[in-house]
Amino acid sequence: CVGCILLGDFNVHHLRWLRLRHSATPDGTFLNWSSEHGLSQRVRSPTRGAYLLDLVFTDLPNLLTVEVVSEIADHRGLS
Repeated sequence: CVGCILLGDFNVHHLRWLRLRHSATPDGTFLNWSSEHGLSQRVRSPTRGAYLLDLVFTDLPNLLTVEVVSEIADHRGLS
């Protein structure tokens, strides 16, 4: 099975950007791009304060489970 996993601190500062709200803002543009490339975002809770900044995208959603864990520095970790 060959697939794609893209992860990191994307600094997309929007509380609701994952609810498929398409717009011309940087968060909406990024959401549009990921959808166009068949990538789904797997992190479901905030990773820094109230914001979801650390993201995991994949085209293999059935093979990848992501959990938000304890803080590491100023962000929560992903497992």
